[in-house]
Amino acid sequence: MTGAVTVVLLGAAFTAARSLNAPRDILTGLDRRLLLEKTRPFILVDGERRSLAEALQAHPDTLQFELQMRGQSFLLDLQKNHDLLPKPPNIFLYLPNGTGVSVRSDPVVHCFYHGSVRGYPESRVALSTCSGLRGVIAFNSSLSLELQPQHGAGDGGEGSGGEEEEEGIHLLFSSPPLEGAGAAGCGVSHTHPPRSATRTHRRRRDILSETKYIELVLVVDHQEFLNYQKNNKTIIYRMLDVANQVDWFYRPLKVRVALTGLEIWSDSDKIPVEKNPTDTLNSFLRWRTQKLLPRLRHDNAQLVMGGSFDGTTVGMASQASMCSRDRSGGVNVDHLVSVLGLASTVAHELGHNLGMSHDTAERRCSCSNERRLGGCIMEPSTGFLPGQQFSSCSAADLSVSLLHGGGMCLFNVPQPDHLLGGGALRKPVRGAGGGV
Repeated sequence: MTGAVTVVLLGAAFTAARSLNAPRDILTGLDRRLLLEKTRPFILVDGERRSLAEALQAHPDTLQFELQMRGQSFLLDLQKNHDLLPKPPNIFLYLPNGTGVSVRSDPVVHCFYHGSVRGYPESRVALSTCSGLRGVIAFNSSLSLELQPQHGAGDGGEGSGGEEEEEGIHLLFSSPPLEGAGAAGCGVSHTHPPRSATRTHRRRRDILSETKYIELVLVVDHQEFLNYQKNNKTIIYRMLDVANQVDWFYRPLKVRVALTGLEIWSDSDKIPVEKNPTDTLNSFLRWRTQKLLPRLRHDNAQLVMGGSFDGTTVGMASQASMCSRDRSGGVNVDHLVSVLGLASTVAHELGHNLGMSHDTAERRCSCSNERRLGGCIMEPSTGFLPGQQFSSCSAADLSVSLLHGGGMCLFNVPQPDHLLGGGALRKPVRGAGGGV
């Protein structure tokens, strides 16, 4: 999906940063989400209940499960998200001596689903099923819950995890904002995406109606690797969950996110990861141009950091830079215990790359998600809830950017075997600390 640069870049000054008050302390990992209740979901097969352990030995294209909450039963209809992984993603790790090795990720199990809650026409669901059920259930703009297994962080592995895990108990979380929580500001010097000097020959109808595909690479820094106990499998499945939820956010805009690659800086950082987000972003974009693009074709790369920036900034990206060789990317702090917060931040920075500006008050954007529940994804700052939808302004910004020639690489459907490079990069390896 990569191609010629079709966006006129106006220099490194056109970057946007996002800030928020994080629901956990990055160092202590304190989880401030509100536990709603414990529940035991059941998979439905031909109308009959089956335990998760029995039913999820395989991961079928479609499945249904029953969820009990507050004395009521809810039926969820799920479809496997084939667009997320049109082919096995390339996973790139580093040996202790610094040698980079490419892992063909055949052992990665495709267990990622999108769906809805039966009887709730506005509902949307994004879940994974590799190690219990994990993800987000949005009933409507007023009620969104997170579901995860009670025991274990979840490394995506299969098989029994002990007697407690076999009981199938799951936790339902709701995350109301804490009383008195303020929101930090975000500085951005423009409100409209720059126009491209390159004319597009596609018709307006085609540009807006066709599905666009972002071939995404997630890069995990060394601190994030350490934060997850050097366990490659845990990190891989967390990043897959992130990508599945980012794709979930973008589907209503007719944009799909395909995870092309995942790189883990398992030996050391490949750039200086600074407290200054601008410095880190510029270093990461240079590294992407010089090191990542020559061996793996992709449209966009996002760095996931285990540390933090100065202040309350949790992300930064170049504006209207999608498909460019030197600016298509962003940096993101993994600031939450749950996947949802990181996924929302990555979606926000991708939005800037796509030409979306912040949802500032003067723009009078329409957002179907209530502000107390996080508002929309492109708000410049947020409190204790991440946004889960795009506003009317974001949809308009995307249309303007595409109609002026931005993102032309996104109209190619992802193709298999995009890994480039010599034989040394193709050598299979079992990663340390959990393997792949």
